[in-house]
Amino acid sequence: MKAFFLLILATVTLYLAGIYRSGIVMVASVIEFLLWIFMAVLAHLFSKSIKVISWGNERRFVRGERAGLVLVLENKGVIPIWHFRVRMLQHQHFLRQKDRKKKRRVKLLYEGQVKSRGRERCLFETSAEHCGFESFTLERIFVWDSLKIFKRKLKTDSKERLIPVFPREYVMNIEAAEGESLLTVGNDSESIPVLGEDVQELLQYNEYVPGDNIKNIHWKLSAKSDEIWVKKFSRADERRVSLFANLLESEGMGDVAKDAFYEILQALILGLMSGFDSIDLHWMDPQTGEIQRRIIRDRDDSDEAFEALYEAGWMQKENIDEAAFTKEKRTKLGSRMIELDGSLRLFCGELLVREFTPEGYVKELEEGKVVIP
Repeated sequence: MKAFFLLILATVTLYLAGIYRSGIVMVASVIEFLLWIFMAVLAHLFSKSIKVISWGNERRFVRGERAGLVLVLENKGVIPIWHFRVRMLQHQHFLRQKDRKKKRRVKLLYEGQVKSRGRERCLFETSAEHCGFESFTLERIFVWDSLKIFKRKLKTDSKERLIPVFPREYVMNIEAAEGESLLTVGNDSESIPVLGEDVQELLQYNEYVPGDNIKNIHWKLSAKSDEIWVKKFSRADERRVSLFANLLESEGMGDVAKDAFYEILQALILGLMSGFDSIDLHWMDPQTGEIQRRIIRDRDDSDEAFEALYEAGWMQKENIDEAAFTKEKRTKLGSRMIELDGSLRLFCGELLVREFTPEGYVKELEEGKVVIP
């Protein structure tokens, strides 16, 4: 719009110069036309000199907490860019990556400038309301000339970036009941293999990190992807507890109850970590009907497990035979395990240990003590 008005002004000035035969007015009209052309060329050069170096490097969000998404722009030209604007779209939220029924869309804007041959770090502060995945798309980048007359749009990477949103952190206060307990590892407890180097049972594949034994690299799997994968085997027994996340969706279960489920589950995992070397987390995949397994020994393992739970999604009661589901669970996992279901009930085998409410579970976690029989 400014460019149009400047062109109209230059045209009117030229017309007045012709009427009154004024040299000064004629010079003014020529300057206006040259300025119009120069700013148009400058905006074009700016659009060619500015580049997106990286964006979306935030790896994790925590529900309800402010977090920053970073975009880095570089100006390769010798002229400073005084005006640019970035627009990013955030979709909140969905639990599975394959589910594109996005709920609420948020526009994130950033305006700034980039020095000559310099870089600008654009920080988009945002938050996530629910556990699951947040979707971010770099939609538009506009660059103006120095007088903000002409605007040019940059070509951007419109690929969607997914960032997991993890539960808020609480730690469940867990104690074992007197006598024999699920939390007491005795001589009669079943031997369960855990992560190590002794080749007894292949447990899972992890991405290679410095320090891993290169002999355990899975070359065929690594060749099919861009990452290096390492085989994890079993070794000597550790203190371990089995935990089942029952993803059978209860009637009327909404986002608030699902958030409570994930936060109670994480609090349970963090509470068990203080007394055990590892946690054997299981759940049933709604797509395949098979029992999935993750071994949790630290925070990184816990984060990976929650991403897998988000990806699995929830099972609808009307689409599943609950009796067959219970039989499958007992057959493969036995009865000596802790279970959290969608109604926020905590079981030890068949015994109901604790029942939480979606509204008051935070207070119950902070004040209560869970005794596992």
